Amino acid sequence: MSTTECPGCRQAVAIPEPAPLTLSCPSCGAPVDVAARAPSNAPDAPTPSPAAAPVAGTPKVRRTGTRARAASQGGGNAPRRVLSFGSLLGRSFSTWGRNLVPFTLASLVVFSPMVAFQVLCMPHRTPTADDGPMAQLEGLLMGAFSLLLSSALAFGVFETLRGRPAPVGACLGKGFSRLGSVVWTAIVLGAFLLLAAVGSAMLAAPIVILATKIGPDGIVGGFLVGLAVAAPMMLASALFFYAIPAATVERVSGKRAVDRSVDLGRRNLAPTFWVVALLTALDAAVVVGTLLAARGPDTVQVVGRLVFEVPTYDVALRVWGPFAFGVLVSAPLKAVAAAVGYHDLRTAREGVDAAAIAKVFE
Repeated sequence: MSTTECPGCRQAVAIPEPAPLTLSCPSCGAPVDVAARAPSNAPDAPTPSPAAAPVAGTPKVRRTGTRARAASQGGGNAPRRVLSFGSLLGRSFSTWGRNLVPFTLASLVVFSPMVAFQVLCMPHRTPTADDGPMAQLEGLLMGAFSLLLSSALAFGVFETLRGRPAPVGACLGKGFSRLGSVVWTAIVLGAFLLLAAVGSAMLAAPIVILATKIGPDGIVGGFLVGLAVAAPMMLASALFFYAIPAATVERVSGKRAVDRSVDLGRRNLAPTFWVVALLTALDAAVVVGTLLAARGPDTVQVVGRLVFEVPTYDVALRVWGPFAFGVLVSAPLKAVAAAVGYHDLRTAREGVDAAAIAKVFE
């Protein structure tokens, strides 16, 4: 059996017979373009048979189920459409439901520093929902811990997809073992998403005044505006949706993980976008519903010579309602969806299955 060299870890990779166009490195999980790399111990390799290299002008047979192109076009092209909104969403919910207890426990462990943060900040919260920098810091920390949870649950998802249990300890251990790659990837993701946020804010400025006149205290209008101007953010999030699973499985980090996500998902952007949009809309709906439920009497605020009537809210319900939904439902679901989509794209592109992908954790 001939071998070739993995471009990622430089380890020898055995080439089965008949030789596929691409295969996955058993050591690091990186894709190896077999057709473009000469075998290291077969200098006089025979001419490939028609089964291994289709003759020009004849239909190609997908022996491994891949959607990789011919070797003359390279192995780095994104797979054609292999995801659908219904399939990605349904399999994400089913995988999450089958592991509801371990994934929920893992999320509680990962977000335990955020619980302490909320408890410490409660005395400084205001009934008027004007938390200022505190709310911005809360959003930043929630995003960071969500990415760490995505790394931890990636292992659990791959174990589930190959019919194995996903213990809490194993998920957390594998996730924390990739902490360096995840942190660096999160920093790069934050920079890209910040640019997208600036673009969203620029879109919001001309219409926010009119739209906030809709509904009680402008809440409904603000919700609609938030969905409309969040499109650039959700588009960027969809493009980078698979960066953390790539950093966890393929041991790449930073911009390489982001590029890997874009390469995998750019031809399957629509299903990913709508899943991200749906989960984001659920988050927004919970925030709006909580504000409506926590609404109290108006209070008067005086700024210079101006007098304003400002609504007040029950502080505990306003803070803990969206936070609990994010920790128990939203963050785990997003993490599971990212891992499921990453698995499906890798399977369609390289012909690998969950067992081959999960070998990097062994």
